[in-house]
Amino acid sequence: MSVEQRAGGRRARNSLHLLWAVPLAGAVSFPLLAIAAFNLCGIGCYSPGFVNYDEVPAAILLCGVGGILVFLAVQCVPWTRSPWTRLIASVPAGLLWAGIWFLHGLRAFDPMSPVFGV
Repeated sequence: MSVEQRAGGRRARNSLHLLWAVPLAGAVSFPLLAIAAFNLCGIGCYSPGFVNYDEVPAAILLCGVGGILVFLAVQCVPWTRSPWTRLIASVPAGLLWAGIWFLHGLRAFDPMSPVFGV
């Protein structure tokens, strides 16, 4: 077996580390995101009219920390040789993770939300 074949196999195995690193980062960040959603809405919040907008800065901070954890999981696993490729993939992954959970905390995905025009 040549050196190129061994290096290619090693890279393929390195990319498999994303299968445990990203879900682990999501699981570690989930309590932070749940606290952010609870701070924004509490128990029994069924529409955006009940959102506690005083807690938005804390929710942004908690969702940002969750996004940073996912960013670090994608960035630190050497699934490709190029650090720029990892950076280009990890920034949107972290922003999407934080943004979706922040919008979820604001109940933006609720069918009765003003986002849907109802």
